[in-house]
Order: sequence, then structure tokens, then C-alpha cells
Amino acid sequence: MFFLWLTRWASDSLLDFINQLWENIEFGYITDIVEVEDITDSQISFKSPFILDWSWSKINKYRIMYSPKSLDEMTDDASLLNQSMEKQFTITNTSTSTFSINLNKISDNLSGDKIYYALIIPEDSNWIFWNLSNEICFKLDEKIYWEWNDCINWNWISMKETHNAWADMSLANISFTRNWNTITLRWIAIEWSDEVELFLFNWSTNQYTKLATVDIIDEEYSFTTTRNWEHRVKFIPDNGWTEHIYTFQVSWIWTTPPPPPSTPWVPSVPKVWPTENIIALLILTFAIYFIYRKAKRQS
Repeated sequence: MFFLWLTRWASDSLLDFINQLWENIEFGYITDIVEVEDITDSQISFKSPFILDWSWSKINKYRIMYSPKSLDEMTDDASLLNQSMEKQFTITNTSTSTFSINLNKISDNLSGDKIYYALIIPEDSNWIFWNLSNEICFKLDEKIYWEWNDCINWNWISMKETHNAWADMSLANISFTRNWNTITLRWIAIEWSDEVELFLFNWSTNQYTKLATVDIIDEEYSFTTTRNWEHRVKFIPDNGWTEHIYTFQVSWIWTTPPPPPSTPWVPSVPKVWPTENIIALLILTFAIYFIYRKAKRQS
């Protein structure tokens, strides 16, 4: 089992081993994150990007580590490892950028009324384990989940009794528009939530930074950005559980709009009468003059 290997491999404690994984290994889940793709009362599915190995090839072997104890609890007390379970996967189709794996209530021995903590571990062709993914906690009976550092022991049952339903931001039809470097996020207000918290992923620190808390009925929020390419915004409803990470791409951001293109200068050309018009005028002038002279002689 993987966890027995972990216990043997760690020099002083499991905590030291985990810290070495996060601090020293440059490959694995460094900036990529795992998301919940779907959850029912009998199964939870995870969506993950493919992790690349030393040769920039896609790793196709992964393990889900799941336990009724959180990673923090296990690093504090390695004896809790005996409550952990694992499930191995070999992904045969590597032509896509992401893959899906799942845990099933019956086949993977899950209790629907318990909170479980899960993370994914890539394993390369040399049987080396790479950086762990973000931790996701879930409870199947309630069809709810949380992720990252927010996986703490909430009083799930009392919260469920307080709220008759759960806000699900994945149903909010989130979209965005861009006006130069101003990004406007828009969504549809969903039931059972009064406010939504917005967090922007910071690529320098690999953490989410809070943007704002917005009334959900406002249905939009604007912020400025100075970077191009991928942005991730986490939407967390205040009185529900199903958060959503919205990912979008922007390109060619300027901090200030570029100057408008200048109109080329065209010199003015003075009007000149055509030569034919001048000759006609001279002929007319002489004709009038001769008619005048003839009329004067006859008088």
C-alpha cells in the first residue's frame, strides 16, 4: 500500500516527507488544481489536468488518497494513516488535456454520512510519486464538497438543517467581457444565497486572493488586470456549499488604451480652371466686343 510506503520512506515523520514534497519537488501539482466534476449521493468525480514528467510526457498513472481524516490530521499523527484508503488509475486516453476519475460509494467502501478528504498523487514510469494535488473534502449524502485549505470539520448536519437547500455557483451561468484591461464578470443570481465571495488566483504565490464580497443579485463585478492568458476566479456563495472556479483567457492587455491611429495629412490643392473653359471665355468676350463695335458704327 502507498501509505505503508510513505511511512517507511519518511526519515523523521510523515510531516517532514509531505513538506519535502511541497517544497522541493518541482513537478506534479504545482500550479494545476483538481476540481469536482460531479457529485451525487453515490459517487464523486474529479477532473484533473495531465501532469508532465521530466521528459514533458503526460503521466498516465494516478492514485486517489482518501480518508475520514484530513491531511493535516495525518501529518500530526501518522498512526491515523491506517484509516486511509487509496484507488489506482491508469489513464489510457492521453489525447486530451484533462482526465476524470471517481470514487464510488459501494465499490470504494464510502459511508454516505461521513466527511472524506481526498487528494490525487501522480506516479511516473519510474514509480516515483510527485507533488500532491489540492485537498478536496466531501459528503455524499448531502452532495456537498469543499476544497483547498477550507476542508475543515464544519458542523455539516446543523448547517443542512439551517438551510433547506444549497447554492450551487456552477449553475450561475458565469461569463465575462473585457474592455481593455477591465474584466467584467457576470452571472445569474441563484437561490439560497445572499452574497458571493470572489477570489482571484495569484500565479506568483499559487494562492487565491480575495477580490470582493458582492450581493449576488448585482449579477456582475468588474476588476482590472495587467496580465494575459489564463485567469481563475473562485465563486463562493455565502450560505451554500457548492463553490465554482471559473476559468477564462484574455490576451493583449494594455494598462492604458493605445492612442488612436492618426489621420494622414493630405495637402490641399488650389482649384484651377480647365484650359478649355479659359478659351471659351476668351471667345465669348471677343464676340461680345465685336458685336458692340458693329452696333456702334451703325448708329
